[in-house]
Amino acid sequence: MTPSQGNEPLSRSNMMREVRVVNTLFDFTAGDRSIASIRSTDEVVFEDCAFIARNHQQPNITIDKDYGDLNDTKTKRITFRNCRARGGVKLNIMLARDAEGKQASVRHDIDCPGGELIFDGITGQRI
Repeated sequence: MTPSQGNEPLSRSNMMREVRVVNTLFDFTAGDRSIASIRSTDEVVFEDCAFIARNHQQPNITIDKDYGDLNDTKTKRITFRNCRARGGVKLNIMLARDAEGKQASVRHDIDCPGGELIFDGITGQRI
């Protein structure tokens, strides 16, 4: 919920401790926005998932896109365990806003059959 919905801004702590997505198919054709977008949680885990994008403009799993109401809250850890990605699907970790208010991002491949990929949500780097 955001202030534009009549709510108070987010506190300085994350909204959720964990988001876990297990055994899920994300299959999108001709999309114009991220396949999934998660914000302000301590840990995100995708396990045994498949991500497919066909003719997609933004084949991303986006973490922490800031629409101006996050109050510096930030996802800390993102894990992909035994996941498949097709059609150029990438993890898109949005970094904290810079002094000019712009938000850069870091992208990573997430195809990891039988393996595990772990990313730091604050730095955007693989752990």
